[in-house]
Amino acid sequence: MFRFQVDVVGPDANREFSAETDVCWEDFQHRVLGYLEDATRKAELAYKVTGDSGRASQLKNEDDFKAAMARLCQRAGNARSRAVGLEIRNLVSTL
Repeated sequence: MFRFQVDVVGPDANREFSAETDVCWEDFQHRVLGYLEDATRKAELAYKVTGDSGRASQLKNEDDFKAAMARLCQRAGNARSRAVGLEIRNLVSTL
């Protein structure tokens, strides 16, 4: 288990918080949704691990969350000079 930075990217502002890899999906999701600008709207979350290239992966349920934590731990094990974290976005347009 380790602590990592979560960057929640919103349409008007970015927010960040720290989390630990042993946090449960429900707590993590609740916290992320609380940081989104309009949490009353539908949200489809996606994530990228720091240093990963390509498209973001969906973060819809506990299985996706477990995969994200596994990827995060893998990247952290290989990291040498940069901290590893998650970037979370809502794929649903806010327009």
